[in-house]
Amino acid sequence: MKTFTGDIDGARERKPSGIRILVKNSLRGLCIVIFIFGAILFLQAHKNANALRSTVQSIDVSDAEPAQPFTVEYVSSSIGVDGTVTVTARTTRYVKADGEWRLELRRNTAKRGEPEELQEGRVYAGTAGGVFQRENNSESRSYVSPSDDQTTLRSYRSRNYLRNHPEFFRMDEVAGLEVYVFRVNISDTANPGYWMEISYSPRTGITPLRTVRHSSDGSETRQEAIAVEFKNVPEDLNRDLKALPIRPREK
Repeated sequence: MKTFTGDIDGARERKPSGIRILVKNSLRGLCIVIFIFGAILFLQAHKNANALRSTVQSIDVSDAEPAQPFTVEYVSSSIGVDGTVTVTARTTRYVKADGEWRLELRRNTAKRGEPEELQEGRVYAGTAGGVFQRENNSESRSYVSPSDDQTTLRSYRSRNYLRNHPEFFRMDEVAGLEVYVFRVNISDTANPGYWMEISYSPRTGITPLRTVRHSSDGSETRQEAIAVEFKNVPEDLNRDLKALPIRPREK
């Protein structure tokens, strides 16, 4: 789910069209294996937070909620064209008050004959040094993206910022929390009718509580929070990943 740079007070910004390019490319390039897609979709939601930066530089974010630690439990599911819901994975995200986070994905069921990498969980960690991924208890980690800066984190805790965001679409509720829903239609002639929604709560900031990918045939892929607990998380949250060597990027 790359994190982003951006600053409503004048630092670098990215135009709202960034999400369209990102999702358009992902729709063309990804194999729709639901567990893997669930992981990537969540990271894309995190990437899109800054790709959807507002071009308005004068937004007052003094109403930002205080930063606090919390834990989120998610359920990933696919919804068929006939409305059948299939739970595909479960995810736990731990977030520290300073913005460091850890995302643990677990496949709901392992089917016979599936590749081993689809049967085991994987971990993503957002640290001061960037976002990293560890697969299948590997002895190394791979770099995913830079991490969010504190200005970005504070912006997404502001109701005023979320309400004035150019992709703000409607209000809703997820896991008992009021959320601001961002929506974008994917402009892709090869895949017409796609749209994506990402829901944010000021209390959880840039951590999305629901991400929906809707296909033109009416099917959907969702990752939605079912429980949010505001409580302390381990101070050494990502110590195990930080100790691993970084695997060189593949060309």
